[in-house]
Amino acid sequence: MNIQATDSTGNMALQAKREQKANDAYANAAAATQAKKQRQMDAAKLTQEERAHRTCLGMQRLARKAIREESHYAAKIQAAATEAESLLREFSELAPVKPEPILSDATTKAAKSLLKALPGCFDCFEDASDFANQYLPLRSVREAQVHANDKASNANKRRSLVMRQFWVCVDKVANMAETTSQQICVLGDI
Repeated sequence: MNIQATDSTGNMALQAKREQKANDAYANAAAATQAKKQRQMDAAKLTQEERAHRTCLGMQRLARKAIREESHYAAKIQAAATEAESLLREFSELAPVKPEPILSDATTKAAKSLLKALPGCFDCFEDASDFANQYLPLRSVREAQVHANDKASNANKRRSLVMRQFWVCVDKVANMAETTSQQICVLGDI
């Protein structure tokens, strides 16, 4: 009976070791998955300009690797990486533009003058401001506001176009290097 107990105890010990190995493998896989999710969350926190800058660094590394390996695409990858760098510099120089609040400033001034000229007609400043915005002929101010909005919109469109051209350049490099644009981005190294 002692012999059987020893065998079953030995088998139980082997089975416990196997279960522990399986649990360790599961825990390692879960930790790797968690680390990958954390890297993706950290990447999601980057601004568009930071992500583009890191992608530019990745393209430079890819170009140097292609030169070392004497790839026939090395010159094209280097040219595309240089073009992407210049587009990134241009994007950095173009700041996002918000339109000037010309109409709201004029409405505020008109409401203040209405309250001063006609103190008993309006209960509060908001009523005077609503009246000025709806009923006063502020045609030149409205035209100036439309012009400011158009100017800001065109500047932001230019900025967006430059960034689109940058990502097209990144895709060209990715296609030449037979990789994806996400793999070019240097996230964990910096």
